[in-house]
Amino acid sequence: EKNEGMPPPNLETYIAIMEGWSAMDNTGMAEEILVRLQSQYEELGGDNLEPTTEIYNTMLGLWMRSRERQSPQKSRQLLSKMIESENARPNTDSFHLVMECFARNSPKSKTNDATAAKIEDLVELMEDLVEDGHENINPYRRDIVNTQIKVLSQSKKKGVALEAEALLFDMMERYQQSKDESQRPNAASFINTIYAWRNEKTAESAERASELLSLLEDCYDLEKKAGHECDNLKPDNRVCNAVIDIWARSKATDKAQKSKALMEKMESLYESTGDQDYAPNLRTYNNVMNACAFTRGSESECKDALRIMVETFKAMRTSDTAKPNHVTFGMFLKGCGNLMPAGAKRESVVENMFRKCCKQGCVSEFVINSLVGATSPSFVEKIVGGDMNDETHIPGQWSRNVN
Repeated sequence: EKNEGMPPPNLETYIAIMEGWSAMDNTGMAEEILVRLQSQYEELGGDNLEPTTEIYNTMLGLWMRSRERQSPQKSRQLLSKMIESENARPNTDSFHLVMECFARNSPKSKTNDATAAKIEDLVELMEDLVEDGHENINPYRRDIVNTQIKVLSQSKKKGVALEAEALLFDMMERYQQSKDESQRPNAASFINTIYAWRNEKTAESAERASELLSLLEDCYDLEKKAGHECDNLKPDNRVCNAVIDIWARSKATDKAQKSKALMEKMESLYESTGDQDYAPNLRTYNNVMNACAFTRGSESECKDALRIMVETFKAMRTSDTAKPNHVTFGMFLKGCGNLMPAGAKRESVVENMFRKCCKQGCVSEFVINSLVGATSPSFVEKIVGGDMNDETHIPGQWSRNVN
């Protein structure tokens, strides 16, 4: 029976229902609603029920955010249907949603190489459609290229860092030619390119990461001087943290000094600008501690790394942007074990730091393992007050601030 006075459902009605089902983590029902809409349109017709690019993009977005295993395949099938459609052709957003669906929902047990290949195929398809006269498709828009770079940064395949750099440099060149802001790289473009060097594990990885940071700083300064809005290009603490992380993972004997120099640069920028985006945070300090703790070099280089580690810890305790957590204490203990010769002095420093850790409620399994590695089981039992295998000797108060 028809409800008199109630308007018939339109596309907005269907979109709202689909999003409602998705909010309840039921993308399958959202898909059924879309199928029902298609059936009603085929049966009844009417402009208010004709599926559009907007409603198909809504479904693509729901699949991208879902945890369903088949979401990437389903989104790709719907994209193919849109390409064949007369009135619901895909646009750049459509392709980006499908790419992100593959990037987010690919099985974690597999390498990212297959995902990178699928995304590259989608970009090539975009280029082919543009050549064929399809409108509203831009294979060079920033978010499209950023997804390509991000997937490469997660790959363990050798050579991907150079591929990621090539994409970034092409992006910069296109922007210089077109001055189209939608094609200009942003900080994320550089961050993911930097992270692509993390898995290369070559002698030049950290140096290349630092060069990319310098390039970003130059680009930001140029855009700012030109009067362009460029907040998304700011070389903020996310970018600096990525570079410090690469240094910390490198085998460079001066990685502690390099990491510290970058941290101090961040501190200086924060103090001079008051901009929180530049402020060193917990990740910054812990990455510097990591670089120090795993320095391998001469006796003087290890002493210097130890000095920097102590200075970093002290700076962190007085910082207004970060305080030591269980990772900080664990890294410090590891550093003591790696950088200090065995003996009474090392045991004294280790005990003092462990007592501080207990007082701060930051004792975790990582801290305990670092403590054991820095001393001896007998010494650990002495300062803990019993057998480490007996959890009753680890009071809950000692771990109250461990998340």
